[in-house]
Amino acid sequence: MTDIIIAILVLLFLTVLFLIPNFKIVRANEVQIVERLGRFHKMLSEPGIHFIVPLIDRVIQVVPLLESHKKFHFKVNKDEEEITYHLEYRYKVADVMLFVYAALDSLEAIEIHIKNIIEEQDVIDETALLALQEVSLTFGIELIDIQSK
Repeated sequence: MTDIIIAILVLLFLTVLFLIPNFKIVRANEVQIVERLGRFHKMLSEPGIHFIVPLIDRVIQVVPLLESHKKFHFKVNKDEEEITYHLEYRYKVADVMLFVYAALDSLEAIEIHIKNIIEEQDVIDETALLALQEVSLTFGIELIDIQSK
């Protein structure tokens, strides 16, 4: 009799251990993207605890909706001289689906566009900033400001 109770307790413990990672906590001002068998299934956008189906669903990305900033550095060779740029940009995710699925890394894609503009013009003026803001919207990002440090 005690062997059956121990076996049931072990099975119950293993079941609970298997199910716990499938409870996802969504905080305010964030969205979690859930894929079912590799395809988009749903966005968890309501704050709270959500359950996803084990072995079928998985959270692929947690996207913050608040304004963020990111620093990046790159080097440009001009006239046989190497110039290092230190930039910081502020952004906000405008479209979660585009942000996740438009590119492998949407922020890196924006940084490549910023780098290309600086290589061409040496500075980001108002027209370049407007062009970057337009391009960033195609990646689901609202580019707020770019500053050089």
